[in-house]
Amino acid sequence: MSKNVWTQMPVPDAVFQNYMNTLVNAFFKIIPIREELDQQGRTTDGGAEREEDSSLGVYMRSLQAELLGCRGLVAVLKNDSRLMSLVSILQYLIDNQDCSFRTLRREVFKAIRICNALQAQYGEVTQ
Repeated sequence: MSKNVWTQMPVPDAVFQNYMNTLVNAFFKIIPIREELDQQGRTTDGGAEREEDSSLGVYMRSLQAELLGCRGLVAVLKNDSRLMSLVSILQYLIDNQDCSFRTLRREVFKAIRICNALQAQYGEVTQ
C-alpha cells in the first residue's frame, strides 16, 4: 500500500510511518534543546542571544519549513487541519521562546499527540 503524493510518486506506508515517527522525535527534541539553553544561562528573550539566532529558534523554524513542505507532498495531509495545528504550535513556540518550560512541554506533547493521530489515521490509507 502507498500514499498518493502530489508528485504522483507513491510513498510506501512504511516510509510514511517512519516519517511520522521522525516528526514525533523532532518535536520531542525541542525539549532538550530548551533545557540545554536554560542550563547554559542563555536567554531567548533578547538577552544574551536574540530569539531568531538561538539554536532553538533555528531548529523550530527548520521543522516548521519541513511541515509546510510536507503539506505540498503528501496528498492526504493537504486538507487536514491538524497539519496546520502543528505549524501553528511551532509558530507560537518560535514567537514565545521565553515561555515557561511547562508551557513548552505542554505544546510539544500536544504536537506529538497530533502526529500520533495523523499516523493512526493515515497509516493504512492507499492510493
